[in-house]
Amino acid sequence: MRCTLAAVLLVLASCSSQPSSTAPATPGPASAPVVTSKWIPTPHRQWLNLAYATRFGYEKPDLYMPAHLPAHSRPPGLVVYVHGGGWLEAGNVKANFVSQTFANFFLATGYAIASVNYRLSSQAHFPAQIQDVKTAVRWLRAHAGQYGYDPDEIAAMGDSAEGQLVGLLGTSQGAPALEGASLEYLGAPLQTVPARARAADPITYLTPGRPLPRFLIAQGTHDCTVPYQGAVEFYQALVNFAGPPAAQLILEPGKGHFSPPAEVNFNFTELEAPVIKLLRETIGPA
Repeated sequence: MRCTLAAVLLVLASCSSQPSSTAPATPGPASAPVVTSKWIPTPHRQWLNLAYATRFGYEKPDLYMPAHLPAHSRPPGLVVYVHGGGWLEAGNVKANFVSQTFANFFLATGYAIASVNYRLSSQAHFPAQIQDVKTAVRWLRAHAGQYGYDPDEIAAMGDSAEGQLVGLLGTSQGAPALEGASLEYLGAPLQTVPARARAADPITYLTPGRPLPRFLIAQGTHDCTVPYQGAVEFYQALVNFAGPPAAQLILEPGKGHFSPPAEVNFNFTELEAPVIKLLRETIGPA
C-alpha cells in the first residue's frame, strides 16, 4: 500500500449517517462524574467501553467530554481517534498512554474525543478494520444527543497504520465493499495480491462526485517503518483531485516513527498549532 502514514488528521465533511443494524440505539447516561487521571489531567467526563456494535465483542469505544462548557455554548465538535499498532498490537490500546495523551490534548482545547477500537488482523483481515471504524463513526453520530457533542462536526485522527484507516475513512464514503460486513481478506503479501492492495489504498477512492474532507498529513523524513514518500504521494493525489485547499502536508526533517532509540521519535507537539487551526476552520472553535 502506498499510503500507510505516520500520522494523519482529517476532518470528515460527511459520512454515512445510517446507524449500523448491529448497533441498537440504547440510552446512555445523561451525565458522568468529573474525573482526572495521570494521562488525562484535564477535568472531563468519560464513558468507557461503550458498544458501537455487539457482533464481535471488540466494538467498545471510550468517549471523553470536556467537563466545563460555557453556558449557552454550542456543543463541542468530536475528534475520533483510531489507535496505532499496525493492526497487530494486542491489549487495550485504545486506552494506552498515547491515546490518553491525545485525549487530554483535545479535551484541553475544548473538543470531545472518542477513542475507538476495531478488529485486529489476528481477528479478521481487511476490510474488517475500516468497516468497524465506519460503524463506530455512524454510531457516534447517531448518539451525539445523549452525550452532548455535535453530530455534524466530526474529525478523525489516526497514527501509524491507522493513519491509513483514517485516510480510507475520508476518501471512501459510499464504497460498498468497505461499508458492509463482507470479510474479503488481504491475507497475503501485498505484492502477490495487487487488486486487494488497491482496495486498501485511499487513493483508489478519489473518484468524481465522492465527498472529500480536508486532510492534514504529517510524517517524519527519517521514518524507517513507513517511507515518507507514501505521504507525499497521498498529498499530491488529494491536491490533484480537489485542489490545494484539500490537503496540507507537514514533513518533519530528521524525525522517525514511534520507536526510539533506533529512530528519532515523531513529535506530535510540533503539530499542535496546525491541528487546532484545521479543527477551528472545519468543525468549529472549541
